[in-house]
Amino acid sequence: MEWLIIVVFILGYAAIALEHPLRIDKAASALITGVLCWSIYILNSSDSHTVIHQRMNTWGNFRYPLFSVERYDHCQSIDAHDGFEMITERINTTSKRKLMIMLSVVTFSSQPYWTTLRQPS
Repeated sequence: MEWLIIVVFILGYAAIALEHPLRIDKAASALITGVLCWSIYILNSSDSHTVIHQRMNTWGNFRYPLFSVERYDHCQSIDAHDGFEMITERINTTSKRKLMIMLSVVTFSSQPYWTTLRQPS
């Protein structure tokens, strides 16, 4: 079961990375990959108690790969609404040094906002 999930995840990740040549939307690839991974995981379990127990024990292994697929989905949504264009049109420097300083300041100053979003409610 684990190998099948890994293969599905790698294929899904490749589909996301090759969005333009394949002409498949990143969001669709990410959602299908997530659904397939969880479906394989659930369908190969014997009962609900086993699924809950396995989920608690293996969640740490799947958390980061699924998190990265989720990030692709979020980036696709932001890009679809021209969110990145709004930022890039405000950057008016050609100096690599100034660009690095700008990105550092924005990243550092927005960190508290992103930290509060990750906290469980």
